[in-house]
Amino acid sequence: MQPAAGAPQSANGAAYIFLTPGGTELRFAISYANTSGVVTDARLEVAQGTSRALALRLGKGTSTIFGSLPQSAFVGVPAVPTWNLLLDAIRGGRAYVTLATTTAAAGELSGRLLGQPAG
Repeated sequence: MQPAAGAPQSANGAAYIFLTPGGTELRFAISYANTSGVVTDARLEVAQGTSRALALRLGKGTSTIFGSLPQSAFVGVPAVPTWNLLLDAIRGGRAYVTLATTTAAAGELSGRLLGQPAG
């Protein structure tokens, strides 16, 4: 993950999204350090043209955020109305993880997930 424009260049992080073999659960681990404020929101966003749209809120934490989302709990949003479209965006490299902080609500750290095809 890279610092956003105007964010401290010392801020850094990494995000990992894993899909279970059957593709019915998404698991994630996000770590970060040196942000200028407290992380208030970790988001999974999907590229739409030249902008990004919110797909999922992943939570918040003090230095590492872990979690999971089963397909049965997924609630579609306009950017990704179905589970399969969410998986397509992740696998296709069109998904990003963004960390918002108390000093950068639009996002202090962000990075594109390097998707891999199902297989």
